[in-house]
Amino acid sequence: MDKQILEALNARDYARALALADQWLAEQPGLAQAQRLRALALAHGGNYPAARSELEALLARIPDDARAQLILAQVLLQVAPELAGEHFATAAQLDPNLGLAHVGRADTELRRGDLRQAESLYRTALRADARLQPALIGLCQVLTLSGRHEEAVTVGNQAVQAGPDSPLALTSYGRALAGKGNLAFAEQAFRRALELQPDYLPAEHQLLMMDLN
Repeated sequence: MDKQILEALNARDYARALALADQWLAEQPGLAQAQRLRALALAHGGNYPAARSELEALLARIPDDARAQLILAQVLLQVAPELAGEHFATAAQLDPNLGLAHVGRADTELRRGDLRQAESLYRTALRADARLQPALIGLCQVLTLSGRHEEAVTVGNQAVQAGPDSPLALTSYGRALAGKGNLAFAEQAFRRALELQPDYLPAEHQLLMMDLN
């Protein structure tokens, strides 16, 4: 059943994913994996309060469910971001190989401006999964902000290779290229991001900045 739910989620058929999760829970009440997937279907469908309630109910029974802690942290970013960090940290503590938990903590540190701590946490995530795109993107951004453009370009390229259709990866890579002085290639990256998502404002902004300079 979990494979069918994941296929529905990947197809963005969140109503079907939710219906399948409900069916699974009717057959096996309290099954943690079914509750996690139900929460994902709710969250992807935009019903963050219901997803939060589902996960909090699950964690009241099984507080050491690392994946539920991670999903709850991601949901809280949408409804109560000040609470998300605690759950990212708990997820990482429960399962050090859960790369996205480290990424969540790193993103928090990056928003705070603590580049050193953010870099450390992104690298921790990459030790768990060397091709984890969100960690590669975050590390590329940190390196660019730190002025380490050569390494930023290398990591940015890896981020794009991990998911060539990500406007965020392409824009981060473009910023790294621009920082190194490779303006023509940077412009290509920004324009490719806009081909994939024509209303992607970060890429538009970068192209505007290039035109002004």
